[in-house]
Amino acid sequence: LNGLGFYAPWVIALGAFLAVVVFVALYRVLRFRAGQWAGHLIHLAMLAAFFWDVVMGLSAAVAVGFWVFGAIRGPALDRGSSPAAD
Repeated sequence: LNGLGFYAPWVIALGAFLAVVVFVALYRVLRFRAGQWAGHLIHLAMLAAFFWDVVMGLSAAVAVGFWVFGAIRGPALDRGSSPAAD
């Protein structure tokens, strides 16, 4: 987990714990409009990882891509109208 040795193990453990707390809290509030906006902000922060490390940004881009797909196509899929049904 600490392959390059940039951070002490306790810093990595604390960061991982805080990330889990944020994502669990976000999961609980996604049904509300404010929770959806919080999700957008979290994913924008994940995309900002490109400025920190390119590989982290590429990894975050996958999750952000799924989020964008869900944000755009989710309501239509919930209504049962998909391109395959046309």
